[in-house]
Amino acid sequence: MDNLAALQRQGMIGGMALWMALIGWIVIRNAWRRQTSLERAFLEEARMGNWRRALYQLLPGLGAGALASLLMGWLEIELDISQAMFFSAAAIILSLFRAFRYCGYLYGGALVHAMSYSGATAYQPDAVVLVCAVLCFCEGALCLATAQFNRIPVLHDAGHSRAGAGCVADINWPVPCLIGLAGGGLGPMLFITGSFYQGALTPYRERMQVRGAVQAVGGLVLLLLALWLRAQPAALYGLHVALLLLVEGAQYYTAHAPVLTEADLPPRRGLQILHTLEKGPARRMGLKTGDILLELNGRAVNSERMLEEIMAPALPVVWAKWRRGEREMEGEQRSYKDPYEDLGIIALPVQTGHFYRQEAGGGLLNAFFAWLNQRRSVKNRSKE
Repeated sequence: MDNLAALQRQGMIGGMALWMALIGWIVIRNAWRRQTSLERAFLEEARMGNWRRALYQLLPGLGAGALASLLMGWLEIELDISQAMFFSAAAIILSLFRAFRYCGYLYGGALVHAMSYSGATAYQPDAVVLVCAVLCFCEGALCLATAQFNRIPVLHDAGHSRAGAGCVADINWPVPCLIGLAGGGLGPMLFITGSFYQGALTPYRERMQVRGAVQAVGGLVLLLLALWLRAQPAALYGLHVALLLLVEGAQYYTAHAPVLTEADLPPRRGLQILHTLEKGPARRMGLKTGDILLELNGRAVNSERMLEEIMAPALPVVWAKWRRGEREMEGEQRSYKDPYEDLGIIALPVQTGHFYRQEAGGGLLNAFFAWLNQRRSVKNRSKE
């Protein structure tokens, strides 16, 4: 038993070292590629030699990790929970801080690891795996309940496609990896398989969209395999992955896209109205938030600079053409005193080629509901 405990301890230390090195590499890589604002700000300040300001960038992540570590340490003392169990729970809690996830993993994990060996509690790898699996399953069920109406904006810029939001499962992959290295056995190894199978079964599509059917089938196969091998924790994790992928079938990954130039993009047309001032000519003409301003005094308006050029002479009469939904509308406003120097709107150019929006719920579940709605609409038309 002493040899087994020593082996488990060495595995825990080795797993922790590998895990922290891997997360550190991800932090530097993502910050270097300008994908994560927190780490990017840290590296930019460090390059300029502003080490004090660079350290300030890490304080939020360090604070989140420290708070979670102290909370889990208190639970261990009060409730006599295994140190590895609260270590894993702390890692999952830290993963919920999306903006601070890398710093939280790095510093919070180190604090929890240091605190875990200060106590004399027993190490129970099976219980750790079970708790992690239950938490992952709850997370998957939460995604199933809340991700139906989530919309993901994706930016095409400089030949890359960067997602504005990602899959929750991708955040938690260090947790089962660490457990597998520390605990050993079939269950943790299936955890690792469940974490990394997405990369093997997700071919990139034209818009980095992954087919929900492929991922859902992969999650269900993992679940059946875990049940057949009687690995209950891995079965729960497989169920979590299956639930998650049934909902979030349409995922986006950072990857190289075909190089886009202005010639490849559809022409920009119009300004999206974000707000109209109360006494401005735009509101008096009938422009509302959400409308797209197309023309002003017979000239196309595709940027704020074009709008400023048109309004520069201080016009006594303003005539506009805009689109509201599928309808095009026109309006005119005349000033009998002072000419108009400003249209009285807050607007952004309509980026027809750079941005697109995609439903996050692109999995089998949404396909099933879409099929039901289609059948209902067909029946309603037949009755009419």
